[in-house]
Amino acid sequence: MITILRKVALLSCVLALGACADMPTAERAQQQGDFVTARKHLETLSEYHIPEAQVDLAQMLLQGEGGPADPKRAIELLQDATNHDFPQAYYEYGRLYHNGQYVKQDFRKAADLYNKAYDMGYIRGAFQLGTLYEQQKSYKLAESFYKQALKGGYYRSAIKLGGLYEKKAEGRPYNPAQALTWYTYAQSKGIEVAPDKITKLESLLTPEEIAYAKTLSRKWSTYD
Repeated sequence: MITILRKVALLSCVLALGACADMPTAERAQQQGDFVTARKHLETLSEYHIPEAQVDLAQMLLQGEGGPADPKRAIELLQDATNHDFPQAYYEYGRLYHNGQYVKQDFRKAADLYNKAYDMGYIRGAFQLGTLYEQQKSYKLAESFYKQALKGGYYRSAIKLGGLYEKKAEGRPYNPAQALTWYTYAQSKGIEVAPDKITKLESLLTPEEIAYAKTLSRKWSTYD
């Protein structure tokens, strides 16, 4: 039933407030900074339990865009969207538990929600699992999930991998050459890397090690 309603809402219109409510119009309004209009459209679509609209509206309600903030309703919308197995809803709901934002912080609950998002193909779920495990100093798990996110095309993971190898601390896999590999790879994908990071790492390595690190970064490009 929800699939039929979603198609009706997305491919045609829900008439309300004398306007035609649809996702493209809501998204366009958001991009233009017209949050009041975007919120009206998303409110209407959310009444029809359209998960895409519920997630977007929840984010607006959390940030107070287009009207007063309403965290309680935002959480209700995310919960409803997860009931329809919408992967981004699992992800956004997981972030609330991860950060302890408007809910009691719960890393286990966050990991469960991120995993559900990732299992459904939402790559950022893997990235957030990486950040969560890095915070818990489970560096092997963090590295594994960052690499999974990277293979899925989420190239910001290369920055996080570089950071894992760059920092010298107990339990971390400190390796300047590996750090340089990941930062170089990130740059090749258009991700901004602070120049001083590259300079500092190169100062710790021999010319041969630098050349090898850059060769490895090119090899990772074969996964694209």
